Amino acid sequence: MNKKIASELATGVILLAAVIVGGIFLAQDVRQSLFGGAAKGENKQVAAPIKPAAQPEKKQQAPVNGPEDGKCVAKLYEGEAALRGTYELTTIPGSTKKDWMFKIVKEDIEKLPDPAKTEKNGIISSLLFIEDLTPALAAKLKKATEEKPETITIKGFYLDCEGVSVVSIEPARLALAKYIKK
Repeated sequence: MNKKIASELATGVILLAAVIVGGIFLAQDVRQSLFGGAAKGENKQVAAPIKPAAQPEKKQQAPVNGPEDGKCVAKLYEGEAALRGTYELTTIPGSTKKDWMFKIVKEDIEKLPDPAKTEKNGIISSLLFIEDLTPALAAKLKKATEEKPETITIKGFYLDCEGVSVVSIEPARLALAKYIKK
């Protein structure tokens, strides 16, 4: 074999090996920066844990006002529930602004987690804000009346101590993620 061809072949093999090794290190660096250094198979919890939706057999839950210190504890619940109601332009409680809210029929309030059924200032709120509402669903809900309410299936519920509670029609971890960080 010609010495010139052999040295070019050796140089090519060395460069190819260097590119492959460099690519592996680059891929690991990108993965580390995207996932915060978590090794494969290691779960790092970044946000507060999400509590599962209340089950019917569980009747002992903390009230909305929270533990004995009187502080309200905002919580995020997961689970599915079919709720009937109407979509109304309503004044937001504790504000002068108006927004479209989903008003649940009284019979369906029982489907919400227990803390949501606790009275706030003597009133059980039946108003919910739908976080991930689509224009098609909004148009459908606006046609609903009290005599013929529309049914939606929620998959997430965020209990807000200050204002209106928020629901999602998509999985709670996706649609209500911004509330986890509060």
